[in-house]
Amino acid sequence: MKFRAVVAQLDRAVAFEAIGWGFESLRPRVLGVVVAIAAGLVYCLSLSHDVGFWDYGELQTVPYILGLMHTTGFPTEILSGALFAHVVILGSVAFRITLFCALCGVGAAACCYAIALELGAQPVIAAAAALAYALMRLTWSHAASADVMDEAVVLSAATLLCALIARRTGTFKYAAIAAILGGLAVGTHAAVILYLPAAAVVLVAAYRKNWRAILLCAAIFLAVTAAGYAYLPVRSCQVERQRLDPTRQLGLSPGMPIWDWGGPCKARDFVAVVTGRQADAPRGLRGYLALRRYPHYAVFALTQFGSPAEGAALVAAALLAFFAQPRATRKRSWILFVPLVLVTPFAAAFTTESDAARYYIFPALCLWIQIAIGLAAVRRQLHTTALAALGLLIVAFLWQSRGLFEQRNDRLGSTYIAAVKAATSDDAIVIAPWVDATPLAYAAYVERNFGRRFIVFGGAAAFPQQTRRWSRTRFVYEVAERPSVANAAFVARLHLATDLDRDTKVFRLRY
Repeated sequence: MKFRAVVAQLDRAVAFEAIGWGFESLRPRVLGVVVAIAAGLVYCLSLSHDVGFWDYGELQTVPYILGLMHTTGFPTEILSGALFAHVVILGSVAFRITLFCALCGVGAAACCYAIALELGAQPVIAAAAALAYALMRLTWSHAASADVMDEAVVLSAATLLCALIARRTGTFKYAAIAAILGGLAVGTHAAVILYLPAAAVVLVAAYRKNWRAILLCAAIFLAVTAAGYAYLPVRSCQVERQRLDPTRQLGLSPGMPIWDWGGPCKARDFVAVVTGRQADAPRGLRGYLALRRYPHYAVFALTQFGSPAEGAALVAAALLAFFAQPRATRKRSWILFVPLVLVTPFAAAFTTESDAARYYIFPALCLWIQIAIGLAAVRRQLHTTALAALGLLIVAFLWQSRGLFEQRNDRLGSTYIAAVKAATSDDAIVIAPWVDATPLAYAAYVERNFGRRFIVFGGAAAFPQQTRRWSRTRFVYEVAERPSVANAAFVARLHLATDLDRDTKVFRLRY
């Protein structure tokens, strides 16, 4: 009896009532910790310690120097990444940013588990579903790399969780927290606007008789969003006033990548950055009006979860789980389909995006929650079978994506930087396409081991007059397009082209 009394006291002492879960036993909390530890262990074992290319290298560079990222700006990602990279002194800056994204992925898995419990799922089934979500290749591949969507997903999931808690408890503080988290989420990626209607529906249902509370939540959300995006013009004006961008010394206009992308110091340029006009984002919005394309959009959505078969299986399982639920539960859980429905026309029509699958990480989280809730409605005798099936699926996901563990040995970025340094003079101008320029910017502005070289994003054809002027006083090197197969062997063979006139001081680096 004494032992039971001690356990009961311990249970009450560590109760999670402060965040609204209010579990009656210790097991759900332990399972939540297990989910977080398991996902974190897998992610950390597959993290790359090196700088990446493309948007990955940009994310590993911009927050540390408090620069500006490409449209739509991502101010929350920049500021939170800067805080983490400067406070956590562990490994290189590139590794810290990647680690931060991995921790966001762990937080999303924990939110997946918590939301499933909030909607009535069994703890063990919810934990298995959360692990399945965390280890599917779509989630794992992005969480183990530097990607802005990792923080966008965890903030979106936390917003939905707080909204559900506010609806259950009737406590306004959770609604206010949801509004704050929603505003921060929009600052990570504009695609979050397509996720937040699910949480908004929950809050409207919770306070449908109290419009003052709804209006206050809306005001908080807008204030937080505006405060985040205010970073863009303020920092842009500061960068231009202090001439922090080295390319300004070359006579280039304001608004160049890394330091001052898009030049949002001016109102017109700020609107262009925030609305995504520079990347032709309005094309994605036109997708909602192309009703004849909707069957194509459905097929497109299924392919984003890995393969059409995997996507069809996941969506079908979520639909079956939804209709297996009691009517009272379906009145709450239907909102989990909202992100998938809203994001698909935009993602399918926004052809400029080269990695549309990232938009489906949060919809995948919602679908796994739906599955967990549906399994709670089946007969108890089937719970063991369902749990065994989820366990086999988790093992299958681990086996399918086991190649991601090799990322920890990736040194392609460092090899590429060393090859460019060896092939160019110290005070040269290096012109490189966006994909290959971001690791060079990381070396120049973060590690500061790139000598006095200037990095110019683009191609020599985009700066014909400037290139002729630069070549009179400096050597100018243009990096050719990288082969489709990106490995260290190609990078190591980076060399000067022999077909260019050396008297012009303009050289091309080829693979």
